[in-house]
Amino acid sequence: MANAPIGANFWAGPLGVVNIEYDNVDLGKTTADTELNPTFDIKDIVYQQDGTQYYNKIPTGASWILFCTFGEIDTELLEKVLDEVTVSAEGNSLKVGKSLYFSWRENAKQLEVIRVESDGQSSSDPLYRMIAPLAYPEVASGFVWGADTQRNIQVNFHIFYDETEEVFFYNGYASSLGLTP
Repeated sequence: MANAPIGANFWAGPLGVVNIEYDNVDLGKTTADTELNPTFDIKDIVYQQDGTQYYNKIPTGASWILFCTFGEIDTELLEKVLDEVTVSAEGNSLKVGKSLYFSWRENAKQLEVIRVESDGQSSSDPLYRMIAPLAYPEVASGFVWGADTQRNIQVNFHIFYDETEEVFFYNGYASSLGLTP
């Protein structure tokens, strides 16, 4: 039987690996650290009477991005992270077209970041899952083939604010947070 991830929840513990699911599809194993980054726009408030440095700071914008590097490149992954890709019914052939002038937010899907247990499988415990209701992938690297190069592809998930649930993301039991499960 597998041991639970280290720590009491998604955020706790000195070490941990995660699996990524997007639009209910497991995107495969990663080859590098997965990193969740916040970005805040901050406006400095300056009054001449108080000198040349800020008197106050006021946040005027916020966003979150999840950086992932996948090492199991297949047509299912490519179809999920690139709108331009269409995969054949058999799943082994694909074509790349063009997809322009559309809203990433309106096409966003649910993203789950799940802590891995000692057997390498995703934890089924909600306390070890982070759910972002609205996320959209951006491929941020090229495709590399080489004699001594492990293949991988970097994908950045832009996490949008869900106005219905009033969250970027959450972890744990949705009902305990006043969210719709």
